[in-house]
Amino acid sequence: MAKTLAREELYDFDGEWKEFEDERCLERERWIEEQHEKWFDIGSELMNHRLSLGVTATQVAEKMGISLSRLRNFEQGLPVKEAKLIENAYRLYLENVVKIRKSQLINDFIRLQNISDKLI
Repeated sequence: MAKTLAREELYDFDGEWKEFEDERCLERERWIEEQHEKWFDIGSELMNHRLSLGVTATQVAEKMGISLSRLRNFEQGLPVKEAKLIENAYRLYLENVVKIRKSQLINDFIRLQNISDKLI
């Protein structure tokens, strides 16, 4: 038969549990502080690449299916859920932008070649 805890035992348990939770929060905060520089470097790198391509944060967020504020937090090195997934999707999106633009340049060049061949 299950033992019923006395009110005092529950209180002690709650106190210990709170202590445990407080320690977990402190560990999490320390871990976030340790990771912040790495996250900031990754977010800054991707943001600078995005800006160099002339792509807005809104465009990236919409294509990735996340909120603009979540993307901004990621770019600033703040903790966000599924950060690695966001990083990978962000990199893929920017790679695709570059590929599409290269493809457009090649097509433009071919069109110009065809026009110049007709003029000669």
